[in-house]
Formats: sequence, C-alpha cells, structure tokens
Amino acid sequence: MVDFAIIPERTALLNVDMQNCFVEGAPFSALDGLAVQERINRKLLVDARDILLEKPRFGAFHGTDLELILRSRGIDAVIITGIATNVYCETTAREAAVRDVRVFFLSDGTATFDIGTISAAELQRVTCATLGLLFAQVLTVDKMIEKIPNGQRR
Repeated sequence: MVDFAIIPERTALLNVDMQNCFVEGAPFSALDGLAVQERINRKLLVDARDILLEKPRFGAFHGTDLELILRSRGIDAVIITGIATNVYCETTAREAAVRDVRVFFLSDGTATFDIGTISAAELQRVTCATLGLLFAQVLTVDKMIEKIPNGQRR
C-alpha cells in the first residue's frame, strides 16, 4: 500500500457524479448515497474557485479539460469521492494515475449499487482492493481529513 504525502495547495477534490439520481431515489442510486454525501460534506466547503465540470463519459478526464485545469493550477494530486465506486470513480482514479497524478481514493466517500447478484458491498471491496494495489492510496474520509494539515481544506 502506498502512503502519499499530501500538499493541500497541490491537491484537488473531485466529487464524481454526486447528482440526485445517483444519491437517492432512482433504481441505480447508491444504497448509501446519502450517507456518503454527508461524510464528504463534513469538512469540504464550497469555494468560489470550485469548478463544475460536465463529463461526457465514465471518467472525469476523458473528453474534458480536467487535466489542463489541474496542471494550470499546479495540482498533482486528487482526492476522489462520489458515486459509483466501481464505474465513474474507479475510471476517474485510473485516468488520473496514468497521467501521473497521485490519487487518494476514499473508501467510505464513494458508494455504488448492486449489480445482479453481486452486492454493492462486494463491488466496493473489490474496487478498493484493486485501486489500492496499483492506482491509488485508499483511505477513509476520517483518515484523509487527519492526513491534511490542520484537517481543513485550503
């Protein structure tokens, strides 16, 4: 397991697909979408510098200016939260890693839904294990907040 250093001014938070339809009330909503929303909003303040970016595909980098935006701001690390862990969040994490961006992937700051006979919990576990082996540092929201100097967003 990797243990990346965090430099807040060179780190961006990517909340992936936190739209209402993925959080609650739709057949493809994450089972604990509202709990994830509460967890990631505990210390993550909205800032005038925040960017809302529409993505055309599964990952946040493909077909968007995200890499250009991050690089122009001196960002070389991302914290990934959102829905669905094994689809949109995982794709974004892998896209970031292959661009040499350090990835912090929040295991309880992401959520997914059941797929057939495979439970959301199993999909969550397997996705986090794979990402933690090769693509990211996987940690909880609380551990991420502890890791950030002063436990705050800059």
